[in-house]
Order: sequence, then C-alpha cells, then structure tokens
Amino acid sequence: MTISSNHIETLKKINSLFENVKDRSWDYNILITETYFRPEIVELDNFSLVTSNFCEEHYGINCIYPPIPNNKDYLISDNDIEIALEYLKELNDNNLGGIFCMPDTMFNTLNKNKFAVYEYCPEYLYDINEQIELAGIKFKSIRRAINQFKRNEFQIEELNRKKHIEECMVLSEKKPIFEQGFYDAIDKYDTIKFIDTSTYGFVVKINNKIVGVSINTSHNNIAYNLVRRVDHNVDGITEFMNLHMIQYYKSLNPNLLMFNDGDDIEIEGLHFFKTKMKPISKKHIYEIYKKEIPLESCKKECIT
Repeated sequence: MTISSNHIETLKKINSLFENVKDRSWDYNILITETYFRPEIVELDNFSLVTSNFCEEHYGINCIYPPIPNNKDYLISDNDIEIALEYLKELNDNNLGGIFCMPDTMFNTLNKNKFAVYEYCPEYLYDINEQIELAGIKFKSIRRAINQFKRNEFQIEELNRKKHIEECMVLSEKKPIFEQGFYDAIDKYDTIKFIDTSTYGFVVKINNKIVGVSINTSHNNIAYNLVRRVDHNVDGITEFMNLHMIQYYKSLNPNLLMFNDGDDIEIEGLHFFKTKMKPISKKHIYEIYKKEIPLESCKKECIT
C-alpha cells in the first residue's frame, strides 16, 4: 500500500509528538496508530490530539489518544482532559467519544470523580536482563523451549514487505478477525521503519518456510512487541523470537530495562504464555469518558 507524501509528513509529526510521551502504552507507536486509525493531528494551545474518522469503523464512535503535550515539561491536567472530551463531543455530535490507551501514570494524576473510567486488560512487563539470562529454575521451561527450537536449521531475515507479506499471511489464517490489521501492519512496515527508526521486523524460517514474524519498537529504555504471528506447530518459536528481539535492542541500547509484550486480550492461550514468561509487573491502561455517560453506552469493538 502506498502512503501519500502528505500523509507521511503527518505521520512524521505524530511520531515526533509520541517522543514527548515519557511513559506510554503499547499503542503509542506509529505503526499501530497508522494501521488501525489512519490518524490526523488536532493542535490546541498546550497540547495536541491524535484522532481520526477511521476510529468509527472499529469503535462505533470517534475516540482519541490522551492529550500529548507540545513540550516535554507541560503536565496534562483534568482541564485538558475535559477540553479533549468536549472536542470529541463536537466531532461525534454526541457524548460517547472517549480517550483511549491512557497510561496508568497519567490516569493516576486525574481526579477520578470527574470521569467515567473503563480499564483494559493490563500489559505484561518483563525485566530485560532476566529475559536474556534466563537463569534459575523459574526459566527452566523457557530455556528448554529455546534449545528445542535451536535444533532446527533456521534462518532470520529482516522483514521485507514485497518478499514476505503473502507467506506471512498464512500464519494469520486461524485469526481471521485480526487478519486485515496484520496485513496492513506488514504492508506499511517498509514505510514506517523510515519514520520510526526504532521499528524492527524480522521473519524466522525453517527449511526456507516462514514459521514466525515479529514487528517491534523501543522507547525510553523499553522494547515493545507490536505484531507477532507464529506457526504453533514449531516448538519454542515464540520464546526464541522474543529472545532474538530483546537481544537486538539490547545490542543497540545497553541501558534497555524492560520489555512490554502488550496485553492478552482475555485469550486463555495468550494469558498462559505471557504468565509463563514471568512478568515482573503489569501496566494498567484506561479509557476515559464524560462522567454522565454510562459506560455500557460506549460501544467498544476495537479489533486490536
């Protein structure tokens, strides 16, 4: 998919805004933002909003990211949140629009009595050094899985849209609800990696067949897994890919501290795997709405 030059400039501006977000959730990256929301920027006095009419196709209403300060020293206040919700009211012509993907650090500074709140499934956080060393009995099963995978004759290649996209899509056949977003993420990867230079995608092959694909990014000493699909018939593939990814980012940034593997979207298998990897904590993420709007009135059908 070709992204127009004008839209690329918008994405560059949004990526620059995201650099002002000291503590952010998994969703605060340009690949996921572009893949699911085709974003636009609304500039206000002290902060900017990232939004898009495309949100309506996934949420049933327009929603926005939390206000993003125009400079790193500005702190978002309750009043800024209220201004953002008023903007959504005008955009939607109703009160149902919400502020999504609000990190816990921002949420904790708000007056909770002023807003209606919906909490996402939390994101799983891992200690980078633990995940690289995999020492001790608690990581015994992870070491075994990785060693079992390494018995294969495997190759790692950097993701390339033209070369890999069709074969990668075979890995998504059992997840049709996510298929379009997965395709779009790979389709736009080559463009996005030049906008956000921390973006890194790779495929793993066995016998010249792709058995795993992963797209990742990093920010403020945290690595993030954005997209991952694997052939579940290959033992140890996910554990091996996680290790390769964090070793890659650690080689670029020796001060890397944590790995954010996103949430489990209440899927039992994902919950089991992310728990098995021994997270050190979980990051809580919130949506904020006008206080007078019952949360059950806010239609949530986000596909991410």
